Amino acid sequence: MAFILVFLGLAIMLLGIRVMSNGLSQATGPRMRALLGQLTRTRMVGFLSGTLAAAAAQSSSLVTVLLVGLVDAGLLDYGQAFGVMLGANVGTTFTLQLLALSRDSYALPLIGAGLILVVCSRRGYFYYLGCILLGSGSVFLGFNLISLACAGLEQEPAIRHWLAEKAHDPYYGLMLGCAVTGIVQSSSAVMGMVAAMAREGLLSLHLAVSICLGANVGTCVTALLTSLGTGVAGRRAAAAHLLFNILGVAALFPLLPWFVPMMAATSPDPALQTANAHTIFNVVTALLALPFTSWFVTLVTKLVPDK
Repeated sequence: MAFILVFLGLAIMLLGIRVMSNGLSQATGPRMRALLGQLTRTRMVGFLSGTLAAAAAQSSSLVTVLLVGLVDAGLLDYGQAFGVMLGANVGTTFTLQLLALSRDSYALPLIGAGLILVVCSRRGYFYYLGCILLGSGSVFLGFNLISLACAGLEQEPAIRHWLAEKAHDPYYGLMLGCAVTGIVQSSSAVMGMVAAMAREGLLSLHLAVSICLGANVGTCVTALLTSLGTGVAGRRAAAAHLLFNILGVAALFPLLPWFVPMMAATSPDPALQTANAHTIFNVVTALLALPFTSWFVTLVTKLVPDK
């Protein structure tokens, strides 16, 4: 029964993210495309615009897909798009922070308010706002369902054996996070599930952090699939997103024995520890990569040639 609730919670979170993203893209999609096209004149401005866009949409995949389309249309070069992608990686961490700080009482009021606006407004901004509220409430509800399902599961003999075997196996967590996120195509939903499981003691912090690292790579699948129908510029943008995430994970992976205890000291709540690890990793890697955008663009150009 508990595993059914976990999958139900994940499904509700996924549905909520999709509904919220659709509402945001319908309400602000044309404006977001225009802003992303205009606010990329400097690296830092592009970085900040990507951060804000992904935080508002609660989806780095949505922003990345928009960027691949803009690059393919010739409205941006993929050097400009890369700076925005770095910001989107940071912006998507707000979702996990909100979930880790959430309380049970948030979900139902948001769902109720969203339903009222959706039912009473066929189209227009109130309808889109209703979709956003309904989606947000569903994400919180899914997170709460997963937490409820996982409560007490760590006492089960089979679960305890699995935890003892895999609790400090970063390779297992990395592959699991990459595979599940690639299938689900939503790192926010996967990391929300991981944070909920960590809060209930079902995942060690070491395993939770390694799964989050894998999710950072798995989330690139959406942009890669989008780029299949584009020209070389669109494929380079998607390849840059993938290569950056792989290099970032590869740089941190050997440091996990030191990084995980540092994150454990940031909060007594395992869900917040997981969220903080995800945020710090993405912020640090993005800021370190930002000055080397030109070098990175040259590397991707060689890896994805014109022909």
